[in-house]
Amino acid sequence: MDLECVNKAQIGLVGSLAFFGWLAASFFLPSWSDIYGRKWPYIGSMVVQLLAIGGLLLSHSIVLTTALMFVVGMCSVGRWTVAYIYLLEMLTTPKQKALGPFVNASAGLGLISSTFYLTTISKNTMPYEFSIFILNLVSVVCGFFYLPESPRYLFAKQEFEKCKMILQRIARVNGSEKDLSIITLAPEKNSSDYGAFEINEGSNEVAPVRAPSPF
Repeated sequence: MDLECVNKAQIGLVGSLAFFGWLAASFFLPSWSDIYGRKWPYIGSMVVQLLAIGGLLLSHSIVLTTALMFVVGMCSVGRWTVAYIYLLEMLTTPKQKALGPFVNASAGLGLISSTFYLTTISKNTMPYEFSIFILNLVSVVCGFFYLPESPRYLFAKQEFEKCKMILQRIARVNGSEKDLSIITLAPEKNSSDYGAFEINEGSNEVAPVRAPSPF
């Protein structure tokens, strides 16, 4: 794209509208993830972002590029905000504490890698953008076919059988041979905490687990 004759303010708007898109989607996408689950708002955002990145690769118009950057910004809510909650709800508390800071710190990797690419490798951004497109495509395919719904979300919705099936699948992937079919999940008595539950397995007593409610 030839930007030599484009107004500098219009060039600045390309990056600014991405943040406006993030702001706009923040009003509804997190709420959708509380209603419809974590997986599909995340996958949907990644699919729309994939199309937007494809459009950016083909775009020769500053107006189209600016509009697509707004869309990418909107998708960032699902790709980042919802996905972060989605990830933490898949992890035990110790692993949440270990991985949480790393995930937050990784937010700057895109800026660091793009700066490194432009200053040391090439001024041609097409290979870099194409690599992002491929990574996005891989994420969509793997997420669609491999990622389950958040078990914490299903528990909060009292869909206990689905929750137990996903916990069994997670256990199997982690190499555990424990049979979770003998476990009964039930809401903790007199508790409205999101994720609070009792595990009844014979006469074993297991302390309830609590997490702050997003509802």
